[in-house]
Amino acid sequence: MNSDYMSVSIGRLETFLSRNYATAVIAVVGIGLILRVLAAVLEADINPATAKVYEYGEIAAATVAHGSLTRQIPRPDGTIWVFPTAFMPPLGILIWLPVYKLLGVSRLALATIVSINVVCGAAIVYGCIRIARLLFGLATIAVLAGIFAAFNPVFIYSVATYHAVNLYLVELLLLFYACSSVFAATTRQAILIGVLFAVAILTRTEYLILGGALIFGALLRHRRPGLTAISLLVALLLVAPWTARNYLVFGRFIPVANTAGLNLAKGFNAQANGSGHWMDVHGIIDQQFKAETDAIPLSRHYESDVDAVYRAGAREFIAHHPVRSFIVLPARKILLFWFFDIYDDQTHSILYQLSIWPVILLSMVGIIFAFRSSLFRTPDHRSVVALFAAQTIVTVSYAVHARYRMNVDTFLFAYSAAGLVWVVCRGHLPESFAGGAGGGGGSHHFASPVQHAGADAEPQALIAMIKGSGQETAGQHS
Repeated sequence: MNSDYMSVSIGRLETFLSRNYATAVIAVVGIGLILRVLAAVLEADINPATAKVYEYGEIAAATVAHGSLTRQIPRPDGTIWVFPTAFMPPLGILIWLPVYKLLGVSRLALATIVSINVVCGAAIVYGCIRIARLLFGLATIAVLAGIFAAFNPVFIYSVATYHAVNLYLVELLLLFYACSSVFAATTRQAILIGVLFAVAILTRTEYLILGGALIFGALLRHRRPGLTAISLLVALLLVAPWTARNYLVFGRFIPVANTAGLNLAKGFNAQANGSGHWMDVHGIIDQQFKAETDAIPLSRHYESDVDAVYRAGAREFIAHHPVRSFIVLPARKILLFWFFDIYDDQTHSILYQLSIWPVILLSMVGIIFAFRSSLFRTPDHRSVVALFAAQTIVTVSYAVHARYRMNVDTFLFAYSAAGLVWVVCRGHLPESFAGGAGGGGGSHHFASPVQHAGADAEPQALIAMIKGSGQETAGQHS
């Protein structure tokens, strides 16, 4: 099959999917939901005695047992030391709390949390479709992006764990969409963006940076600093009560979470290699700081005092090893993040490698394709670039965990889908479909159907041009 034939076929596929878009989206999201249900049923550990519920679940359980937001640690004499906490942002804990209070720390409670993960996981598939349609305006690319998300094993199996990743990825997609060119720049929209930004911050600390990048992208689009100020003010007002609570409890200014020192120490220490996962598995932080943390008196400041030790250790390492801190480790972290964490055994599995390399390679092709099509002149693609830059800064500042890559994968799926289309057609797309790839200003074929009519608008003019190109080429072959 030559490139002209494939180009015609892709054009016809676009016509078909545009006419049956809702059905295609429901099918892809439905498949994604089924796969996640299967993963949850087969892989999730809902036994409270053995399930690894991580910080959100642990804090919620301690809070149910002792009141207020608390953590607990065993003491050498066998007793349990209970202390107030701001170790994690509160929203994830507040999701666990009512479940535990209603159902107890039970199998049913953990099954409920897993069910929430499954629903959020299916919502991510739908969100990837919406984002791809927004970025490229084409049903083919949108549906392919959804397929990438639906079948990605990391995304599938994440619902069977108790990480909050499925929850905060939904928040990230919602914030991106709210900041996009789909919506007019109004005061009401600015308030909504502020609310979503606050929700994201109160779920993940790094979303202060990632969400800020998306709001910056929105500012570049509408050029109205007053609206950006409204969004930031709304977010500040919503986050402020939690910050005030932290000050009242700890007597210290802790804007969101009490983990900045720990994260810095994981990224900057004598044994650091860029991988946060490797640091955790080998207990490096505990080994290096045990003598100092064991000497900290047990008080209401215990958690922040421990974090201060970590922060001081990281700063000392950076001061004494500037080349390693500012050149060697950042380079390692960037490579580990944008490719894969070679120090994480889970990334060595065949299933992981089979899923990661198509996304890496095809997204590279898709980004080149988008660049040649002048799409990075459009505001939504610029927002993606801002998000990627912010995520890279966050990664360089701390350390790499494989799940952190999911923040960018939800957008790379769109570029992977575009890259796949370009590869299948060997670069010989119909001019209308390619957006005039390689020519300046050709991106309007992609951008205008979405930016002026909304992400669900059927690109009638584009379809007509594709059909015309397809019929003309088909006639030549017949």
